[in-house]
Amino acid sequence: MPYPNPLEIAVITSGNIAFQNWETVWIQERWTDSTCHFRFTCSEFSPLPTLWTGLKFLPGDIVQITLGGVVELKRGLISDRQVAYDANSHAVELTGVALSWQAATSSVDMPGQSFDGMSFEMIARTVLAKYGQPVKVIADNGLNPRPFVYAQPQKGETVWDFLESLARPRGIILGSDNEGNFLLISDHFDTPVADLVEGVNILKCQCVISIQNTYPFIAAENQTQGDNDVNMADASEQRAPITAGVGVLGINLPYRNLVTVPPHPTRGMDELFEVAKNEATWANGTIIKATITTQG
Repeated sequence: MPYPNPLEIAVITSGNIAFQNWETVWIQERWTDSTCHFRFTCSEFSPLPTLWTGLKFLPGDIVQITLGGVVELKRGLISDRQVAYDANSHAVELTGVALSWQAATSSVDMPGQSFDGMSFEMIARTVLAKYGQPVKVIADNGLNPRPFVYAQPQKGETVWDFLESLARPRGIILGSDNEGNFLLISDHFDTPVADLVEGVNILKCQCVISIQNTYPFIAAENQTQGDNDVNMADASEQRAPITAGVGVLGINLPYRNLVTVPPHPTRGMDELFEVAKNEATWANGTIIKATITTQG
């Protein structure tokens, strides 16, 4: 039997154990999700261990995954091990996540539970520091520095849900990468590393243009505490309407509106208009979706 192509070998390494005889391999990196995901299956032919501690890969093991000699998941965690067998075969499936999963799925648990007056980046780094979670900022001019007047998590709210609710109104995308970093993403320019060209390197493509989540008119509404500068209706009936529009694509939409409420109270009208603008960006960003398959 010829030796397999080294560019087609997948290896999972945990401590001093490295295994490469996998039958199926699946890894998914989701930039707008809290973690990467993986799933590997194989057949075991060696005698089954009589003790649980004799198994080579166990839930909780920290692993590194290499595809074709390239590290595709630097800090992974096995979350599940499934075994199915009969008289003729013994199949094993390992599934897991990037190590960012542990922080993302934990509840916010900080003394005082108040982040009033802090910017999003300050809040994110403070919350994630408890877990030793690395953070990577991707933004040419830094993240939106506007502080939150009021910012407290709900009791038991997870770290990911809390930070995502703060990121969206500030125009920040919360994500993760294959190295286990939390990504804080804002406006930036990146140099393309490859071209996808029909008839050259695209094996198959599915492209959908949809207006299901698009609104040409969006308004953000808010109530805030009154003081000497902002009071009565100016404090209790704040409304910031904008025209979102999708004219860049030549798409004409009938009247359809969305009223959104900031997850955390805003103060000035400039902040409320910023919330409405960022909500429109999120909505219009879902118009075009392409799923492309390439060799390798």
